[in-house]
Amino acid sequence: MHSRPFALVVSTLLAVGVMAQPAAATAPGADALIPMLDGACDGFSGDVSVFVADPQSGFRYSRSPDRVFPSASLYKLGVMVEAYRLAASGALSLDDTVVTIEDQDLTDDGYFTQAGTTLSVREAIERMITISDNSPAHALLRMEDTHNVNATMTRLGLTSTRINVDLPEEEQVVPFNTTTARDMAKFFMGLLGGTVVGRRESDAMLRMLRRQQINDRLPAGLPEGTEIAHKTGNLPGFAHDAGIIYTRNGPRVAVVLTSDYDEYDDVVTLNEHVGALTYAAKLDGFAARYRTVEPPAVVIRPNDQLRWIVQITNASDEAWTAGTSLYQTLRGGTSASTSTSSVSQMKLPPLAPGASTVVLVTVIAPSAPGPYVLELEVHDAVLGASGNRFPMVFSIHGN
Repeated sequence: MHSRPFALVVSTLLAVGVMAQPAAATAPGADALIPMLDGACDGFSGDVSVFVADPQSGFRYSRSPDRVFPSASLYKLGVMVEAYRLAASGALSLDDTVVTIEDQDLTDDGYFTQAGTTLSVREAIERMITISDNSPAHALLRMEDTHNVNATMTRLGLTSTRINVDLPEEEQVVPFNTTTARDMAKFFMGLLGGTVVGRRESDAMLRMLRRQQINDRLPAGLPEGTEIAHKTGNLPGFAHDAGIIYTRNGPRVAVVLTSDYDEYDDVVTLNEHVGALTYAAKLDGFAARYRTVEPPAVVIRPNDQLRWIVQITNASDEAWTAGTSLYQTLRGGTSASTSTSSVSQMKLPPLAPGASTVVLVTVIAPSAPGPYVLELEVHDAVLGASGNRFPMVFSIHGN
């Protein structure tokens, strides 16, 4: 909370190819991983979309990431998020609000919970996620309203993830629910970053996804005891798995969407390979370096404009793409009533390893006196935060 609005304005001054030496070669782990993932996809008997992302290193691999697939039970992720969003807003209680399974919730493709059963919202989500039970999913969706679930997915940036079949026919974009591998990777990166509803809700959803009981795909390639938070989806001719594999080097996202395969064993084999490769790969870091070229004035008063010129260098072994941004978070104040927290962002230009860009950061100082920190951190649109943060400390003196 803050006592008055303040503005953060950042502009790129110059993209400088600061290269003390030739660009670093791609990390050996990535060199080996990319052709192996290509080979696994090339050998698959049907259509496939794959996305693998490592938030620590910045590595990402994709095969047809924007191909739209019927989402099958992956739509239940959106139903889960909407329930947690409503709970966070106080509109319902996960434990005290109940849903009752009705005849209309029983689906032709199977269900476990019978009509007439009453469940708490938390119990319904647990069944919907961990055993992919259809009847609790439909009961929750009736309570939430499909339009609200779709709006929540859009706010998360999942622009191709949409529930259609529960909408009136004239509102359906296509006669099936949809998603893409890119959307699913973005969703699971959001859970890791704590941005799906909030940190507490994201963590709770991850714990539930780690209790998944359908484990014949991505988990099949993992060492025994490896943690994985994931969700599967099946329809005739379609089989998906998407989630987070907790490796020795940190969590990694893996998404495999498939259709039109010869045998279901082909799906299992592909997922086994992708899971094993994602787990075992040795990848280097996604990182940034910062240097203040011009600091602000030492004495700062309320409503003053501060300006920094900052050089940002790609310290990764991978190039930064058009999806790389600089996040700025301002925090401070002398008490709970005057503390501030605000985040803004700007796009950075694509940068090769070792290259730099120079940006201008300006801040309109808050009205409350006290110490403040403006924290910079480079983010990737899919991978999330680099983990390298640059604090710039200043104080506001009273009039």
